[in-house]
Amino acid sequence: YNSICIQRSLPHSLYANRVISMPDHFESLKETNEEVPCLDAIVPSCPEEVNSLKSCILDKLRRQCAKSLMGPWANPTNITIEEIGGGLSNYLYVGYLKDEVAIDKHVPKKVFIRVYGELLRSNMNSVVLDAVIFALLSEKGLGPKIHGVFPGGRIEEFVESRTLLTKELSLPQVNDCVALHLAVLHSLTLPLPKLPTFLFKTLAKFLQQLTGTRELSRSGNPPTVRDTDHLPDNLLISPPNSLLASTLFGSTSSVGSIPEPQTHLFKFVSDYRLVEEFEWLRSMFFRNMDRFPVTFCHNDLQENNLLVYKDAARKGFHRLLAIDFEYCSYNFRAIDIGNFFNEWCYDNRHPDPPGYAYYPSAYPSRAVQLKFWRKYLSVYNCVREKSIMFGAYAPGRRMHSASLSIQPSAVADFLKTSSSPDFTQAGTSSVNGKDIEKSLRFSELDEIASIPRVTLDPAAEDELIIETTLGALFSHIWWATWALIQSEISSIDFGFIVSASPQDACASVPS
Repeated sequence: YNSICIQRSLPHSLYANRVISMPDHFESLKETNEEVPCLDAIVPSCPEEVNSLKSCILDKLRRQCAKSLMGPWANPTNITIEEIGGGLSNYLYVGYLKDEVAIDKHVPKKVFIRVYGELLRSNMNSVVLDAVIFALLSEKGLGPKIHGVFPGGRIEEFVESRTLLTKELSLPQVNDCVALHLAVLHSLTLPLPKLPTFLFKTLAKFLQQLTGTRELSRSGNPPTVRDTDHLPDNLLISPPNSLLASTLFGSTSSVGSIPEPQTHLFKFVSDYRLVEEFEWLRSMFFRNMDRFPVTFCHNDLQENNLLVYKDAARKGFHRLLAIDFEYCSYNFRAIDIGNFFNEWCYDNRHPDPPGYAYYPSAYPSRAVQLKFWRKYLSVYNCVREKSIMFGAYAPGRRMHSASLSIQPSAVADFLKTSSSPDFTQAGTSSVNGKDIEKSLRFSELDEIASIPRVTLDPAAEDELIIETTLGALFSHIWWATWALIQSEISSIDFGFIVSASPQDACASVPS
């Protein structure tokens, strides 16, 4: 069986086939609706409408900050909101108090705000679940504080940090640190359904939309990532020869079976046999549940969701923080780890269209994968046996007035480039190659220096490589299908349309 490794985005006319239209109630939305809209709500062809919606969003965010925060934040006129880039599922903003506003050390000077894109907007259950998981991780010492939630997004603690670079994912100390943090996350017990069906259900729903067997949602009734209850668990877990494809998708042999504007998307699904790929991967995982462990998973661990921040307790050292748990669920651990390895190949912050670059040769070798697994299993076993929580979030300087090192006007540039003087002196941004490797030292690695080390025999190594490869294959089809859906509903400036050619078939699994 061969599985395609699909490049997630190539140059295209991003909005050529959009189906979203301007809501009729937009003017009333500005004054009466508490929900903070996102730019996906309109077709970005009319500058006046786009600017009007942007103004509406900023005004609503100021009011939401005033509701959620204390002291000087209660006056919206004290607050400045700036949009920043970097998100592929959310619209990201930073809010800060103006320079002339006096505050004490207990009041945050800045906050981080995320406004959900259309794909993540579902219903109150989804919003509440995301916020609850975020809050639980914060309480467990594994994430920043949550200042408030509102219809359409949330307000978070601003962490003085930067995201990892794609080229840093392969650094040995980064690799070890990610293994540590994944092992800790995978050891958690959280109030979520324990069957590993969430991503599979969501992928099935996406494929239904793309093949015309389920209508692609429109603005005003946005698609919901977690609205997958129409697919019973037993249908996904059933034996491999269960005719799942025909049950869920009907016939996929005729492009004429679905209306415009989704024909080009259907053709992609048909040409690359994504339904068949989904069915094969589903059967491989669910008929081998005794071989492939299920844990709480991040499901989107990549460089933009890994923050590097300074450890104030140890000069010259840093710590790592995983963020953005919108896609988290109980899942096969293989998918989390395989997805992380895939991300070594994708630079999602490339300056030229379509906004990313693909380097297939960057995928880790067998030896590197096994080194990661040994570190991961050593930490995981220790956490499970001794209930020790390694790698806890330990902010040395929250963004309060007493510790402000970045001017408010430079916040957007800082988050995009990490180019503050403070971080440059620390050697975490303006360096390359060996200098990057020398400059990044993670203090949490010392926490696991003396734990027992896992050893693997050849049979166990082979089993882990198979597990990882299947996880990586699922990651490819998941994000490829996700990008096809995003191409129809998102206004984020990124090339979402997925395209592939024969040379993109870079991964395979033996039958």
